[in-house]
Amino acid sequence: MYSLKLRYLGSVFLDAASVTPTPERTHGLSEALNDDQLSLVQAAETVGDEQVSRIAFSNSNMSLRLVISSQRIDFSAHPTVDDGSNMGTFGEFCDLAATKLRAVLSYLDRRAHRVAAVQEGLVGNLDTKDLEDIGARALNLPAVLSAHSPFEWDWRTAVRVERTFADLTEITNTIVSMKRATGTITKHREDISDFDGLRVDLDINTSPDNNSDRFTGDHAAQFFASAIEWHESLAHGVADWLGLDQTK
Repeated sequence: MYSLKLRYLGSVFLDAASVTPTPERTHGLSEALNDDQLSLVQAAETVGDEQVSRIAFSNSNMSLRLVISSQRIDFSAHPTVDDGSNMGTFGEFCDLAATKLRAVLSYLDRRAHRVAAVQEGLVGNLDTKDLEDIGARALNLPAVLSAHSPFEWDWRTAVRVERTFADLTEITNTIVSMKRATGTITKHREDISDFDGLRVDLDINTSPDNNSDRFTGDHAAQFFASAIEWHESLAHGVADWLGLDQTK
């Protein structure tokens, strides 16, 4: 669906305020991650009026990052080439996120109260009429506005879906966000091209209404394994609604 991938994100939410850098802890996490490409990097988080040091790992070009903040642990993939193809498929990312976040939770011997899988990107190759038609379907504007084509709009919806992974049945939030995106894109560090298309973000996460610490590392891994199919179905449905050619 995406012509330019912006970010893949896997997160687990927990109380990690006490997980600050110590030589023993950073060494233990490095051993648990078991990945020569991920090296310890400096990170800090603003807590009140203070900057608190946090633990973070990244590969050499910052395309993969793992950050342990006070309330969550994020594992993310980022583009280093024009279209984000270096990030691979979202399914490949979920497989990696499952491995890394399970390793971190297991090493810390902690449980999370929420898990999330997110993909963000831009959809281009749409002509003006396509964009106007999509905007009209998404917005259903009142008559006073519908005679004019909006050049800027933002649309978001969230539904609750009961899903099962591992031995758990959870209420999940399934969120789709879309907005008209215009601007310029820098390619090859020098070439600049105009962009007029859509930004589309897909987010599936367990409900924040249940804040009990119930997700082990294995539970989190199973969530990301299942999220591959969930996201594939969601992306297919959104692309079909947008009228995108999914054979490309």
